[in-house]
Amino acid sequence: MNPETINSMSTDLKFLARGPLDNARRFTAYNINGFKFRTLTRDEGLRTQNSGVFLTSNTACVSSTVDRNLRQADLSYYGKLEDIIELNYYGRFKVVLFKCKWVDTTRERGYKKDQWNFNCVNFDRLIHIGNREEHEPYIE
Repeated sequence: MNPETINSMSTDLKFLARGPLDNARRFTAYNINGFKFRTLTRDEGLRTQNSGVFLTSNTACVSSTVDRNLRQADLSYYGKLEDIIELNYYGRFKVVLFKCKWVDTTRERGYKKDQWNFNCVNFDRLIHIGNREEHEPYIE
C-alpha cells in the first residue's frame, strides 16, 4: 500500500483494519444508554422480561411475492435476545453485537394488529433462522 495512503488513514480506521482481538467477551446482561438488556436464558424465572428487541431498519424489499422490483422501505423487526458479544479493538473502541431470534413480520404470518391496535408477534414464525448464508442474526 502507498505510504501516503497509510498516513492519511484515520487512526480508528487503522484499528478497524487490524480486526478485533482474538478473544471476545460474552454477557448475559448489558446496560447501555440507560437501557438494560438480558438474554433469554437470563430472563428465565424472573418477573420482568428484558430480552425483547425492536428496531426499524431501512431495508431493500419487494411489496409482494409477484413484485420483483426492489425498493427501500423502513421495516419493523421484533426479536428476542439470545446472546451478547463484545468485540475489543485493541482498547481503542468496542463493538457490542446482539444475537436475536427474529419474528417474520409479514402480515398474517408472524405479525398482526389486535382489536386495540396493539402489535402482536408470533415467535413460532421466525425468519433468518440460519439455513441460508445471508441470514444474519446479529445487530450492533
